[in-house]
Amino acid sequence: MSKTNAADPGTVRTGRSSPAVRLFHCCLAGVLLFLIGCTIHKVEPGQEPSRSAPSPASLSPQAYKERGYDFFKKGRFPDAISNWAEASRLYENEGNLEEQCELLIKLSQAYEGMGEYTKALEGLDRALLLTETLGNRDRTALVLGSIGNVYIVLGPEEQAYRYLNDGLNMARDLGNAAVSAAILNNLGNLFATQRKYAKAISAYADSATAAKAAGNREMSAIALTNEATALVHEARYKEAKDTLDRALQETALLAPSHYKAYTLINIALGFRSIGPHLGESGKELSGLSWKTLEEAASVCASTSDYRGISYALGYLGRLREDERRYEDALQITERAIFAAERADAPESLYQWEWQKGRLLASAGKTDEAISAYRRASSALESIRQEMSNCYGRPRSSFREPAGPLYMEYVD
Repeated sequence: MSKTNAADPGTVRTGRSSPAVRLFHCCLAGVLLFLIGCTIHKVEPGQEPSRSAPSPASLSPQAYKERGYDFFKKGRFPDAISNWAEASRLYENEGNLEEQCELLIKLSQAYEGMGEYTKALEGLDRALLLTETLGNRDRTALVLGSIGNVYIVLGPEEQAYRYLNDGLNMARDLGNAAVSAAILNNLGNLFATQRKYAKAISAYADSATAAKAAGNREMSAIALTNEATALVHEARYKEAKDTLDRALQETALLAPSHYKAYTLINIALGFRSIGPHLGESGKELSGLSWKTLEEAASVCASTSDYRGISYALGYLGRLREDERRYEDALQITERAIFAAERADAPESLYQWEWQKGRLLASAGKTDEAISAYRRASSALESIRQEMSNCYGRPRSSFREPAGPLYMEYVD
């Protein structure tokens, strides 16, 4: 949970400077944070990613590239892929290997955002060959780290560690703090999936330090939020709270984007999870969590990111459920369901239909609750295979998320 992808699972905010700056100030794909889960976006064979995808050969390769950055920033991964693929093709025709290599890396990050890890790896393998041909060691370090990140999902874990470690050593030798920060974050993700939380905490802390040195606030915020999540697993709740406060300060300075919103959501969920463990001082965290989720929803609305809106609203509904304000919770949850349907996001939809079922059951509306549980079960079954390849969560079977849902449904 989440998730990616990803600073950005790709380059969330990279469309505003030179290609070199974009490359080395990006975060590797797949740093979607643990609490959200997977992002799954299926495109059927032969189906266009969206109506806004450009027609072939109607723009320059640079224009396609910039459009791809804009779509990626908004979390519109199919549109980003459509534009970047065309830009890559045109640069290849021109013999511009530097630009082609960068676009292959960007494409892999967008595929990771969609949960298409095999396609991401195919592009990265091609990019690695190009970086070696060009002799660009900074970019080679980035690609090695990106490949390792994909292997966190695809396995084996030993392969993931080898690529991440090779990329990190190269980036450190080159003094490239931005790439080091991204790889350290993903190394932390690998340790967390293995439940080696002490090692994860150390890697995330090093990532945040390197990101600060590189001037990359987005990567710093992501690493700090991940560090706080690992600290919670170690029952170090006061340290987790202090780390989340630092992450929130970093995030407040970022421009609106898909990944700013997701970082805010995860910060909010972190506050929610540690509040009960901090006694009197933790009581204010529910309100802070609410405020942070509202900000995330606003960011998502500004970028038309309906998947992000569904998560922000869904967790707002859960906060109201925590407070036993079931009517308010139900209204907010229904809005989350609408957003998830609009985004075609079954990994989000099943959670909010499930939540709706709980709320209806608590109100004694058994028949309506059964219908909601049935819809939740159907949405979850539709992504059974993809759930086995979720990035950023410890290895588990499909039964882990499905079991409680089905038990409640049977009850």
